[in-house]
Amino acid sequence: MHKLARVSIAVIGAGKWGQALQFAISRNFPCKITSRQFKDIENFVSLEEALKCEYLIFALPAQVVRGWLEEHFTFSGQKNSCGG
Repeated sequence: MHKLARVSIAVIGAGKWGQALQFAISRNFPCKITSRQFKDIENFVSLEEALKCEYLIFALPAQVVRGWLEEHFTFSGQKNSCGG
């Protein structure tokens, strides 16, 4: 098994861009997705579960990133990426 196959990845933001990222990543690696409101999509998890993942990919509108991070994010060694 490839080392990266065991990593945990979550996309934060389940709009069209977030869902496209999650779909593309899921073709090669297990990937979760979350948003403010529940969406009936595959691999949707709670925000709390998503924040436990090793890799976080933020697919949020630029104007809300700072406020979202201040309100929800606690750094615990995750690797982060923002999609724009």
